[in-house]
Amino acid sequence: AAISPDGTHVVTASSDSTAKLWSTKSGECLLTFDALPTGSLYSATFSPDGSQVLVAQGDGRASLWSADSGERIRDFQHGGSVASAVFSPDGARVLSASMDRTAKLFDAGNGECRRIFARHIRAVNSAAYSPDGSCVATCSDDGTVRLWCTVVGNCLRTLEWMTGGVFDVAFSPDGARLL
Repeated sequence: AAISPDGTHVVTASSDSTAKLWSTKSGECLLTFDALPTGSLYSATFSPDGSQVLVAQGDGRASLWSADSGERIRDFQHGGSVASAVFSPDGARVLSASMDRTAKLFDAGNGECRRIFARHIRAVNSAAYSPDGSCVATCSDDGTVRLWCTVVGNCLRTLEWMTGGVFDVAFSPDGARLL
């Protein structure tokens, strides 16, 4: 679930294949995003300007929707379930993490894949942008967090855990730390 930038709406994603837009004032469901596949939806978030909703889906795609009309704008494809999807800080790019062991960077405007981050050996569970958009971080069931350059696509650093997978990753607000 995510709160819109202006605080007036919440978007939710559910294992019952529904994504919904809610009013924070009334609690009323304002919109159900139609034509979603059967299966789990793993995350939903707003674009930085609040005009679009991005949904990570179990069918191997992230879908971009209009928050006003509920119309599907485009899909971003992966070879496995998409565990998470987020916008770049400026809203121009979409970053998705997948069970296919990759994270992909797409142009939000035309859907073109710009980068594939592919050094994890197990599912990529989450991905996050640095506040300035120059780096992304990915985390995986392989027990690593990787820091990537968005311009060139190279892995800048790998952090390894002794056991188990890493399920979520985030940058501090100043971009100096990874959580």
